Amino acid sequence: MPQPSKNLPEREFAKLLVQHQPRLMLFIRSFVFKRSDVDDLVQEVAAKAWEQLPSYDTARPFDSWLFAIAKYEVLSYIRDRKRDRLVFGEAVVEKLAGTLDEMSQAQQLPQLEALELCLSRVPSDDRELLRQRFELNKSGQAIARTLHGSGATVSRRLQRVYGQLLLCVRGQLRDEARA
Repeated sequence: MPQPSKNLPEREFAKLLVQHQPRLMLFIRSFVFKRSDVDDLVQEVAAKAWEQLPSYDTARPFDSWLFAIAKYEVLSYIRDRKRDRLVFGEAVVEKLAGTLDEMSQAQQLPQLEALELCLSRVPSDDRELLRQRFELNKSGQAIARTLHGSGATVSRRLQRVYGQLLLCVRGQLRDEARA
């Protein structure tokens, strides 16, 4: 097992990991639908971070470093499941991960408030789609059966809604930064 970084004590690593875990879970959850896969990926990111800790530069923000590791783990997950229509493409992951990294580096963490505001603006039928996916934890296929449609249609609708939410959140954060 690798030794902890001389620059970041083991205890500080654990503290930072716990501090950033809720955002890490949200980040991974935005790309991965199965809760068990999200939990597995969070654990995998923590293990990779521990392995890579000796190379961590304490001059770099911990969250940026951690989310870079998470991004690559999510990309690997997606590549492994490329045939599954209900996972995002690599370009979407790269774009959202880059946005999150920009927000983290700028210390703009009102993103959850912006997301909440943006979610309130989502049309009710799309909000119901999101509710079924995340609150009821239904698979894309189960949602498709409920809506009497196809899994591909549900996937496209979810991706469209995610894209709209991303643009809205970015706009809200930009407006807050200007204020």
